[in-house]
Amino acid sequence: MKKRLILAVAVLAVCFSLPAQAQQVAVPNVVGMPADQAIKTIQSLGLRAPVTVEGMTPDQKQAGKITKQNPSPGQKVAAGGAVTLFTVMYQAAPVKVTVAPSVMAAFGPVMPNLVGMTFPQAYAAFKKAGLDFEKYRSRYTWKDDSTDPKCEESCVVSQTPAPGTPVKPDTPTVLAFNTYWPMAIVPDLKNLTIDQAIQKCKDAGLGSRSMPTDTAWPELSGKVYGQSPAPGTKLRRGGASNFVDIKSYVYKESALEVKAQFMPGAKTYLLMVKGGAQPYDVVASYDVPKGVKTAPGQKIVTIINLTDTGNAPGWKTYRIVNIAPVEATMIVTDAKGRKHNYKLHLTQANK
Repeated sequence: MKKRLILAVAVLAVCFSLPAQAQQVAVPNVVGMPADQAIKTIQSLGLRAPVTVEGMTPDQKQAGKITKQNPSPGQKVAAGGAVTLFTVMYQAAPVKVTVAPSVMAAFGPVMPNLVGMTFPQAYAAFKKAGLDFEKYRSRYTWKDDSTDPKCEESCVVSQTPAPGTPVKPDTPTVLAFNTYWPMAIVPDLKNLTIDQAIQKCKDAGLGSRSMPTDTAWPELSGKVYGQSPAPGTKLRRGGASNFVDIKSYVYKESALEVKAQFMPGAKTYLLMVKGGAQPYDVVASYDVPKGVKTAPGQKIVTIINLTDTGNAPGWKTYRIVNIAPVEATMIVTDAKGRKHNYKLHLTQANK
C-alpha cells in the first residue's frame, strides 16, 4: 500500500510539473546538407539557424555544406531556440593580378551589393571585392525576430555603406540579416469555456497557459474572463513567446456565505455576508460600460455599510447602489487579512 501511495504521488508530481516545462523540439541531423537546405529544415521546426563560416576548402563539392552543428542531432532545445550550423567556403587557387598602385590608392576596395544574399554568399562577395571579412564581421546585426518578408531565410535586407561606396578596414559597416516569421493574430477568448479558449488558440497557431482564479459562484466555473495579450495582438508563430495567458474561474467553496438580492422598492441591491473572521471590508471593482458618462469622482458602483441584520443573526448587510447595469467583482477582506472574490451580475440600475 505504501509503495502504491509513493508511486501515485510521483505520478501526480510529474503531471503537475509538465505544464510548466517549455515546449521541447528534437534537433534533426543536418550535417552534410547544403546550407540553405539545412536552414530551412531547422526553421521548419520553429528554431533559429545561425550559420558560422569556420574556414575555407579547395573542394568545390564540399563548399557550402554543413560540417557540424550545435546542439548535436537528437538533443532537445526549447521552441524558438537556436541550432548553430558550421560550414566552409570554397577557395580557388590564387590568381596573381597586377593592379597599378595609383589606381588602388585612388579608389581602394568598393562595397559590393549584398542585399538578398545569404550569410555564406555575403562572405564570398566580401572576399571577391578584396575586403577582409573578419574585420567587418563584428559590425553585422541579426534580426532573426523580424516580420519583414523580403527573405524567408537568413539574408541581408539592408547595408551601410551603400553598394559601390569605397571602403577601408576602419569604415563603419553594418549588414542587417533577417529571418521572416509568419505572424498569428490573438483571438478574442472572453466568455468562452477554458476548453474552447485553448482550442481557439491552437487553431490560430498559438500556445496557451491557463491561469485559474477561485470563485464562490459555481455557474462561473470554467468561464474565461480575461486574457493576455489582448485580442488582435500579433505574435510570431513558433516563437518562444507565442503563448496566450487565459484567465478563467474555478469554483471553490469559501468559508464565507455571500448573498446579493435586488430590492425593487429601494432600487438597490443588498449584499449579505456571513461567516469567517469579522469584521469585513468590502470593495467593488468593475469596468465602466461603454456609453456611460460619470461625473468627476463618481463611481458606477457604491457600497454603503449598514448594520447587523436584525432578523438574520450573524449576517452583515451592505447596500449596493449602481447607476448602470454592470458586472462587478466584490472583494471581501476579513479581519485576518484573507481576501475573497465574488462575481456579481448587477443587471438593474438605481434610476
